[in-house]
Amino acid sequence: MMKTKTKPISSDSETTDGIKKIIQSDCAETPLLEMTQNSLANSDWKDVFLNHRAMLHETKNTVVRVGDDERTIANQENSGTCWIHATVASYREMFLNNSSKIDPEHLRFSVGYILYYHLLESAAAFLQKIYKYKDKPHTDPINMCILSNILSEGGSGNTGYRLVKRYGIVPYNSMPSTEQTYNPASLVGHLIKILKIGATRIRAGEDYKKITNQCLQIIKKFLCVSLGTPPKKISYAFPMKTDGKFFVVPEISPLGFYRKYLKPFDSVNLYILINTRHPEHKWVATKDFESTTDTTLEDTAEFVVSPSDFETTLRNSIQKKYAIFIGIDVEADINTDQGWGETNLYDPDIILSDDEKEFMGLDRKKLLANDMLSSNHAVLIVGYGTEDNKPTGIITHWLIENSWGDDSGDEGYLRVSREWLLENAYGACIQKRFLPRGVYQSPTKENMIIIECYEGRGKLL
Repeated sequence: MMKTKTKPISSDSETTDGIKKIIQSDCAETPLLEMTQNSLANSDWKDVFLNHRAMLHETKNTVVRVGDDERTIANQENSGTCWIHATVASYREMFLNNSSKIDPEHLRFSVGYILYYHLLESAAAFLQKIYKYKDKPHTDPINMCILSNILSEGGSGNTGYRLVKRYGIVPYNSMPSTEQTYNPASLVGHLIKILKIGATRIRAGEDYKKITNQCLQIIKKFLCVSLGTPPKKISYAFPMKTDGKFFVVPEISPLGFYRKYLKPFDSVNLYILINTRHPEHKWVATKDFESTTDTTLEDTAEFVVSPSDFETTLRNSIQKKYAIFIGIDVEADINTDQGWGETNLYDPDIILSDDEKEFMGLDRKKLLANDMLSSNHAVLIVGYGTEDNKPTGIITHWLIENSWGDDSGDEGYLRVSREWLLENAYGACIQKRFLPRGVYQSPTKENMIIIECYEGRGKLL
């Protein structure tokens, strides 16, 4: 008679049993848990866990500011176009800096115009990458990365500025927003379907140029009917602060408008990084950064700076009345009702035991190193406040123009503490001249690190 050997319990099996016990067990009943449970039954989660002592530090005294309050706050609604809103808002401020008599309340640039060219260029870049790696299996890490990021209305870094420098910019009324501008998910989903067909044909060996041209022609038709047709020429009369007068722009191309009225004041050509530090390299670039149009390495790579240099650069820019596009983690400790961001603004850990609190207290650098934290929203910094109410004083907070409409935050604005920004900002589009003296270095092989498209920024820590 054969003896049946007992299979040892694996660590995976033990883990599974442990998980089942936790799932099936009751919550520990304590007076604090019961009180919190009762509160959450009828209140918003953030209202219950708000640290009111942190709110006491809120200040609305902004010492240095770009422009005044007379601005139309955009609302991106259900789109991922925050980066376009921040880009066109920064160009609005450039225009106003040098045309101060124009009424800022009626000055808006088109988001749909930038979105149109972004989606078209992104589609072309996707097909280009498919062709480049067509001989690799689709399970190759690079192809898996490419296929998991086929197309999106989202963008980052200097994308918006590069598009404006190539295609120009138009007033809002020259290409107003449509329903698809605010809710582009269905449009983008259909464009992805087209690109999948094109990619399959390219990988099957069909003519790359022919397939690309067919795909882009089809995509252009859907972009035109969904977002509008980009104007070849514009003429516009901007209302001025003086009643009944206008700043008239005679007929001109969108690119001509940019070159005449904005380019002389636009040297936004650098995306600086914070919360991504590397001891030997000052530049970070993603492999295969090239696009379908002329792009320099400096346009697409990112320059790493220290937190102190980051803050100094932002201060220098605001003092010269140049608003700053910045990428942040908007999910981190912001009260969007009152428009205030502060580290430890919420304290949900009050219901935890000491051991559980210790578990939650993982060093933030370890989260960054494992790509667990990142930028997820783009906004515009337009001012700051200081302890002594002087422009050169110690910064207490930053004033941010958001794109969630004027009924969010403080009439569309957010104020975040100095500590909050240093912890939750990840990069900013700036002009090199605002960097502290001696900080900038031109990109070279020696001072640059190249990361694969599928690698996270945790590699840099």
